[in-house]
Amino acid sequence: MNHLFISLLIIFTSTQTLAEKKDTAKKEVSPISQLERAYQREFAFLQAQKRSLSKQLGSIHKLYEGQISKAQAEVDQLRGQTVRTGIQSQDLSNDFQQLQKNIETLDESEEQITKVFEQSEETLKTFGSTKEQLDYSKDEPMLALLNRFNLAIQQLNKVSQVNISDQQFYGQNGELLKGQVASIGAVAKVAQMGKQAAILVPSGNGPFKVTQAIPEAAAKKIFEQQTLPKSLNVFLFDNPNQAVEAKVGKTVLGIINSGGTIAWVIVALGLIGFVLIVLRYLLLKNVSYFNKANFDQVKQLVIEDKQQEAVMAMQNNDSSIHKLIGVMVENLKKPKDVLEDIFNENFEKERLKADRLATIIIVIASIAPLLGLLGTVTGMISTFDIITEYGTGDPKLLSGGISEALVTTKLGLVVAIPTLFFGTLLSGWGKKIKSSMETIPLELFNSYYEGKKA
Repeated sequence: MNHLFISLLIIFTSTQTLAEKKDTAKKEVSPISQLERAYQREFAFLQAQKRSLSKQLGSIHKLYEGQISKAQAEVDQLRGQTVRTGIQSQDLSNDFQQLQKNIETLDESEEQITKVFEQSEETLKTFGSTKEQLDYSKDEPMLALLNRFNLAIQQLNKVSQVNISDQQFYGQNGELLKGQVASIGAVAKVAQMGKQAAILVPSGNGPFKVTQAIPEAAAKKIFEQQTLPKSLNVFLFDNPNQAVEAKVGKTVLGIINSGGTIAWVIVALGLIGFVLIVLRYLLLKNVSYFNKANFDQVKQLVIEDKQQEAVMAMQNNDSSIHKLIGVMVENLKKPKDVLEDIFNENFEKERLKADRLATIIIVIASIAPLLGLLGTVTGMISTFDIITEYGTGDPKLLSGGISEALVTTKLGLVVAIPTLFFGTLLSGWGKKIKSSMETIPLELFNSYYEGKKA
């Protein structure tokens, strides 16, 4: 027991010593360890804060994502509404445009109906319809239009018959006659004068006038049977108050007058060109005259060295070729240089005769179409001046300028084409003559020297 007690006492004492050492060690901890423990505590606090903030951030993200999704859905809905509104707006715009077109169409239809009523009124009045028959209510246009059609049908039935009555008309010599007149509807009339019948045409505000006669068989059928033959040549008129004048044929002077002053200038150039062509023809005919028999006689006399007889043989010929042959014969015995100079001098004189009037003819042929073009330009300017002042309502006002434009062009070509043609032919003939004027005397010269050598 004592030993046990002693052992326990030793153990207790050792334990207490160890505890005191441990406490002493605790009391002797360094400042660095304390700082680390402070940082660890702070780090643990911050981690706790981080976890708390992370939770809050996640909650905020979820909240914002929900709000964004909701806003996106609302934006998509609004976008769809905007597209639908745009489509509806476009449809409404198209409907509005269509309504405008319908209104314009109705206005045009109303104008057309008004014109139809006006034209029908004018037409039916000419056929004898009264004002009471033509009156209509604007509230019921279709009923009024049907009434107009009925009146037109009645008038057509009326005018499709042959009506014979006693009327006055003018004869072919202008005398006022009276007789039976067959009215074929309201478009033609035939008068009977005894056994003869003739076609009537309007003479203006008054009786009709007689033109050409019709066959007796046709007249008998019209006036006795009051029916129309299978075929009948009559004059159809649409206005009995508008005089019908006999068509006057165009004359050359009338055509030239319609072209104005430039047309007369072109005609004058054409006449001058014609006269010059005739004169040039006669001139070339005289210049080109060549007596072959006389030339052979002179040639033989030259070969035989009978110069005087050869000169005498050439005196009765005045053509250019014979004159140059005479010059060659008279100067054969002179030196070649002198002979050549004399021949060239006389050749130039005769060549000018062959070229006479040629240039003027070609100039006329060149100027005529240019004058025609000038007339075209002035005519069109005149036409546009009339259009500017009076418009295009009356074609007769425009006919003067158009006639001037076309007639001057036509006359320019009419003058230029034949003038150029004959001028070119005469120029070719003149070239041949000049060639003969040079070669024939040279042939005589060569024959003389060949005979002299022999």
